[in-house]
Amino acid sequence: LIRFRSAAGSAAEIGYIFYAMTVGLTAGMGFLVMALVMVVLIALLFKAAMPEAPITVDASCCAGVTPESHRHALETMKMCQIKVVND
Repeated sequence: LIRFRSAAGSAAEIGYIFYAMTVGLTAGMGFLVMALVMVVLIALLFKAAMPEAPITVDASCCAGVTPESHRHALETMKMCQIKVVND
């Protein structure tokens, strides 16, 4: 259960909050591969649901198990028109 101090906003904003919580909890528990897959999967789902909405992923805030897997994940998102910053 999540309680907001102010109005929660739109459904997209609430989706972003759950997205950040999910990835943060997964990475915090040490499941880095799953967290990396979730970053890519959820970003692609958001892009498919809202193709005109700008979606940005900060490369310095996500990591892969190896530098190569991190690079592949970022390239996958770029190919799907998701903006990657701090690359």
